[in-house]
Amino acid sequence: MIFTKMKKGILLFLLWPFAFYSQADHAEAQFYNWFDNLIGIKHTNLFNGRQYIDTDVNKIFEQRHAFFLSEKAQIGTILYSGQTYFDIPMKYNLETDHVIVSLKSNNTTSLLELINDNIKSFSIKGFRFEKLDTTHIDQSTIKGFYEVMLTQPEFSLYKKNRKNRKERFEDLGRSKIYYEFIADNSYVLFYQNTYRDIASRNDILNIFPKKQKEIKLFFKENKSQRKTDYDTFLKELFSRIIHDSNSEKNL
Repeated sequence: MIFTKMKKGILLFLLWPFAFYSQADHAEAQFYNWFDNLIGIKHTNLFNGRQYIDTDVNKIFEQRHAFFLSEKAQIGTILYSGQTYFDIPMKYNLETDHVIVSLKSNNTTSLLELINDNIKSFSIKGFRFEKLDTTHIDQSTIKGFYEVMLTQPEFSLYKKNRKNRKERFEDLGRSKIYYEFIADNSYVLFYQNTYRDIASRNDILNIFPKKQKEIKLFFKENKSQRKTDYDTFLKELFSRIIHDSNSEKNL
């Protein structure tokens, strides 16, 4: 809403001394939370989505749900329709690639599935996601929300969190169906203005042929971490081998 944004801008200007003498991010979050509470969340652009109904209730096998971190709403921040909203209860469905928010209005709680085209970025429990809509180096499509794992001047490392549905049956008569969701994650590197898949060691070696010795040694020395915590393994690989070596080169 243009009028709503104008009012926020005017009030932010009037409260600028407060923002100046406080930590900027914290002050901005406090201000916008106060404003949204003042006018009512239902009058903001965030209240623009479709009602969400969880059709898998009581059908999930051993808590292997489709959501990021938890099937319960987690407090997060989202940039939606050009406006940032703080302290919003939300959850991210990794099967459908949709964000669901829990909003209170008139003593009732509504679950809304937000419109993906209106979301630029969001964060949940410190994990940050950005919407990508572009192509790989092979011209295949990259579209959806990607976790920002590592950002450096020369590259950015992203993770596509995804879960696939699998059916399970309660009895031999196959009368009771349950579902479990299996992780199927992938990784993308943005380097030299191009997005590239990171699916194997060879993919990394092909991108950085001058670092083959260091990369192979890192893989050899960190076999255990690669199996137990692949995210940290990749972040340390790119931080220590790729970023640090490039930084030394520029000294």
